[in-house]
Amino acid sequence: MPPASRPSFLSEARAAGELAQLLTDPLFYGAGIPRGDKRHVLVLPGLFASDRYLEPLHAWLRRIGYRPIRSTLRVNAGCPQRLREQIDENIQRYTETRPGPIALIGHSRGGILARAIAGELQDDASHLILLGSPVGALMRSPSWSPMKTRPPADAS
Repeated sequence: MPPASRPSFLSEARAAGELAQLLTDPLFYGAGIPRGDKRHVLVLPGLFASDRYLEPLHAWLRRIGYRPIRSTLRVNAGCPQRLREQIDENIQRYTETRPGPIALIGHSRGGILARAIAGELQDDASHLILLGSPVGALMRSPSWSPMKTRPPADAS
């Protein structure tokens, strides 16, 4: 086996072992976990990913008493505004049937989208959970600000 492929193989083996460990943990099946209040939880995938790899998290949320909402993103890539609009439409479908606050969980780039959506939802967002998201680094960057606006064009 070439040396370049060894780290990838080891990473894949480690990931499989971690999944096996998760699947044998009683917490994964809800043992000893306080029950949720049936609120909707929007779960957003990371860059170039879809909802598929988040299925264990969706299933766990369902088991402990929440209503997970898939992002509906085929792939988390492209224009963030277009992605947010697609996600917003999905949120509206769910909140029509059961109004109330929504919790948001975002992984990686999904955390950036979740933060933006939480800002739009305001009081309708009950929780914002970021998993491995670069939001903190972006906020510390002197060149980035969520409130940054361009000055109006000179009318002269």
